[in-house]
Amino acid sequence: MRQRTLLAAVSATVLLGCSLPSLGGPPGGAPGSSPATAPVSATLPAVSTPVLQDCGNWSRSVLCDVEFAVALDGGRWQRLDPREGVTVAPGQRLEILLHGHDQYGRDFPEHRLLLVLEPRDCGQLFDIAQPERARVSLQAVAGGGNCAIDLWIPGNLNFEWRVPLAISPAARSGYSRAEAELIVRGLYLGLLGREPDEPSFAPAVVEVQRGNLDSQVQAMTGSAEFLQGLVGVAPYDLLDRLYRGLLGRPVDPGGVRTYLNELERRRYAEVVLRILRSPEFEERLAREAGSA
Repeated sequence: MRQRTLLAAVSATVLLGCSLPSLGGPPGGAPGSSPATAPVSATLPAVSTPVLQDCGNWSRSVLCDVEFAVALDGGRWQRLDPREGVTVAPGQRLEILLHGHDQYGRDFPEHRLLLVLEPRDCGQLFDIAQPERARVSLQAVAGGGNCAIDLWIPGNLNFEWRVPLAISPAARSGYSRAEAELIVRGLYLGLLGREPDEPSFAPAVVEVQRGNLDSQVQAMTGSAEFLQGLVGVAPYDLLDRLYRGLLGRPVDPGGVRTYLNELERRRYAEVVLRILRSPEFEERLAREAGSA
């Protein structure tokens, strides 16, 4: 079995959050579009990074340092520190790109770069495509979870990284229309105990689509209709109604242990948002809204 020492501490530039030019299209391209048409050297300007090995006085280019970039759903590239990893929302597509420099600080020839990926424990959380030279692509298929992948360049023990990955509903920036409609309907059933009325339904769906889920939940849990409807309703019955409206099933003992005390303390919005960001709810979204 091949033995490897994973050296992430000095293996890439730490510039997470620095926007990079889009590859093969305008900045912020549509999800699903391919950003791979432009050469890598045209997108990642050379910067000074630690020399990771003795490159010697070779006559041809030798890989001496590297940097990573990451893009979500075909959007803008951002520099990535592999030690910090990446958090994505359920369903998001993640691309990781490697760019190298030679002993003279020049762009390392792309055709000579080959990145290898070992899924480790990520196989159940991500659909992982075979790497294409210096690029890897992963699709988040689970509702939540944490794992790590190993990346390395064959033949060079200095270039190996363990990259933590996480799937979290909190990383969402918005929802599709089908997802937003399911969420809003669930909120009306769970919080108000009724189907949504058309005049209120459409604006609420738009708000959720835009990523304003927190404010929509706060508005509904602070509404006169919700507060007046709490009169005579036991916290357990409210929790059961929330479960039926949002998850499509009655509350179980685990839900009682997790949320009942919070409802008794009138933390209504917090409970609703935790349910909405749970892996179970994400799985329901994928199952029922994904096929809509």
